[in-house]
Amino acid sequence: YQSTLQTGRVLQGYIVLSSALLVFMFCFLAKSQEMRAVGKAAIVPVCFAVNEPLLFAAPIILNPYFLIPFLFAPVANVLIGKFFIDFLGMNGFIYAMPWALPGPIGTFIDTNFQPISLVLVVVLLVVDFLIYYPFCKAYDNVLCKQEAETLKVASERVSEALKGLLRM
Repeated sequence: YQSTLQTGRVLQGYIVLSSALLVFMFCFLAKSQEMRAVGKAAIVPVCFAVNEPLLFAAPIILNPYFLIPFLFAPVANVLIGKFFIDFLGMNGFIYAMPWALPGPIGTFIDTNFQPISLVLVVVLLVVDFLIYYPFCKAYDNVLCKQEAETLKVASERVSEALKGLLRM
């Protein structure tokens, strides 16, 4: 039971951390306007574990670009969390804090204010970044190409409309 509880808390912390990381990547590393807009709109909700703006607006859910990181990042995070608990002597998650508590704060409080839990948060963020970044970059490139094509078509239509007006 204790092992399941600890794994669940690591996974809950992962959800907030990885979502916040994705928002950061969308806001500051993405070139496409769509990803930047989603990142800006999701900043506040994601900090308080409301991930729907990110999951369904990006979309992360049912997006083939995010399938692999969405499946494997939680597994990596649980394994890292278990390593910290079993081998590095970090306390298991002994308090049940509200689900909407921001990830790093919740992890720090849940482990009875152990400094090593902050190291865990940093390690999880680095690992999640390394897992998600290539996929975010690939999806961003696709969106940039789509935006460029849309802009090209729109500019062609505007130029045709102007030519039509000049003929009159």
